[in-house]
Amino acid sequence: MLAKALRICTKFTYGWNRIPRKDRILLGTLFLNRVSKIYSVLKVIEKTSSNQ
Repeated sequence: MLAKALRICTKFTYGWNRIPRKDRILLGTLFLNRVSKIYSVLKVIEKTSSNQ
């Protein structure tokens, strides 16, 4: 089960990193805005020094 989850995660990361950075930032912003409207109790936290 764990091995399967790791394979899925690796494939997602590979595909995600192939998307241009500006588009990933836009997708992340749109996702955050949408989720914030649906779940108003969520709070945004600051990024780490590695921007994660």
